[in-house]
Amino acid sequence: MNANLSTLCLIALLWFGVSPAMANCRVLDLVDRIHTLQMRLIISPDTPSFQSDIRLIRRYAGMLDDDMLLDAVDAFGFSRQGMTTMRYSAYVQDLLNQTSIDDIETARRHYQDPSVLNNIESMTGYLDNLRCTAVEIANTPMPEPSVEDFGQGLRDSIREKLDWRIALIGIALITGVILLGRIRSYPQPRDWPSQDVD
Repeated sequence: MNANLSTLCLIALLWFGVSPAMANCRVLDLVDRIHTLQMRLIISPDTPSFQSDIRLIRRYAGMLDDDMLLDAVDAFGFSRQGMTTMRYSAYVQDLLNQTSIDDIETARRHYQDPSVLNNIESMTGYLDNLRCTAVEIANTPMPEPSVEDFGQGLRDSIREKLDWRIALIGIALITGVILLGRIRSYPQPRDWPSQDVD
């Protein structure tokens, strides 16, 4: 029974995910800068800083990959926070791919999407709880980004999540069959041997 309980605990751990030990403050600072620039564009992209804002978002995004982004918000890829974070990186990449620095309307259309706005609102809550001090940022080394594009992790994360869920469903079914078999193997009251009463 203890083995079965351990199996179920392992399944729950893999399903809901775990958090990294510590967020990287340098990465978190870059994410916070991208977020600040996006908030300014949401309010109104029609400003003298529009072109420089888009260029800065592109520059900061180029210094990040999705593993760094997950670490920055202290999330695991299979968790709700992790999936929200992966969507955030994908939406940032969509912004950069679809926005022309010579056409403000291309950015305005991006931020008219309710899914984008809801995602940014969720990230606001995460970042409000995770911001580092200037000293922490200065004393944290910046990790090297992988060759993976910023935003690619959403597709990889969804694929991994589906693969893991299929595997975990299989494990859960096997565990259920084993438990059911053990329960059925126990003697039922009608099968118990009768005892003669003197």
